[in-house]
Amino acid sequence: MPLANYQRIAQDIMARVKAGELRKGDKLETEKELCEKYAVSRITVQKAMKLLGENRMVYRVPGKGTFVGETKYRGESEKKLIGLVVCSFSAAFGMDIIRAIEKRADERGLSIILKNSYFDMEKEKGIIELLVRLNVAGIIIQPVPDDIYNPELVKLALSGFPLVTLDREMKGLAVPFIGSDNYGITRKAVKYLISMGHRNICMFTGHLNDTSSLRQRIAGFKAECVECGVAVKGGMLFSEIFSVQLGDVAQADVEADVERIRGHLERNPEITCAFASEYAIARIIRMACSKLKKKIPDDMSLIAFDNHNDIFRPTMTTYIKQRQAEIGEAAANAIEELIVGEKAEKRVLFDADIIDSGSVRRRPAAVAAGSEN
Repeated sequence: MPLANYQRIAQDIMARVKAGELRKGDKLETEKELCEKYAVSRITVQKAMKLLGENRMVYRVPGKGTFVGETKYRGESEKKLIGLVVCSFSAAFGMDIIRAIEKRADERGLSIILKNSYFDMEKEKGIIELLVRLNVAGIIIQPVPDDIYNPELVKLALSGFPLVTLDREMKGLAVPFIGSDNYGITRKAVKYLISMGHRNICMFTGHLNDTSSLRQRIAGFKAECVECGVAVKGGMLFSEIFSVQLGDVAQADVEADVERIRGHLERNPEITCAFASEYAIARIIRMACSKLKKKIPDDMSLIAFDNHNDIFRPTMTTYIKQRQAEIGEAAANAIEELIVGEKAEKRVLFDADIIDSGSVRRRPAAVAAGSEN
């Protein structure tokens, strides 16, 4: 039985590899060039690339092209290992990044070891030591927030070990950082809230606000308020929220946070919009508003970073949708580049989108103008 066109193309490329015409890391012709060369459609070329990719013969780098991968099929047990260490993850933030990293790593012939540090510096230290003992080829990590960097991380960074960080940038060290443009995104969100008539906006954050991502969000919040002539009073930043950054959260921890937020809203009745720095905080704000008999969005508007992305669970909170899949893919690309001895881009930042789910109410112009009096 004659080969299908896509099989013929795949076989021809494999023959070029075997003959030494193409070597590992070489870039293949573009889809358009392959279509012209073999006189076939793009769909046929894509099927050929898929077949080659399944056998680790090629891999694709978005925006750069398709490259020669392994020169022969490698079994699962032969794959290189990379560590993926996070402080926590949920359906709101983290899971899509992990999925994207795992998918892209698998395409590159890498296997993932996923570990959770639960915001515990000592646990993070033990995880790093374990991964090094397991001889992983590289590590992608969301560092634990702290005043200082974990010494084990610094040691790896200074030794030139393949290391990529998520969410927290390691200033002063040559470690690639992949994340969202938190400063610019927050400014965009504040601009949106002000356009909706809100001038008394309170940003709610966790108490561990020394991560680079949260610092950038707070800086963006203040900068846009100043740019738009909105006063950032003492009650417009609230960080006494603890449960969202605990490894094991008890109901009592959440209830204590609800009470603290309830008290803050009672002391600052002029607040018309709550800006949550993460999805879990938005849930706690909703509970506090319920205790105060405040309806969202009638009595209090609400916006948050991230939300559950589940078609079976309606989204009720207007939110900032980070491009998690793109972040994950970029992190996997960066670690692979470092592993093979190439230079990875030092800082890759992504924009985000504001998804209107109806929890931000437009305030009448007259009311908004007089709300600070």
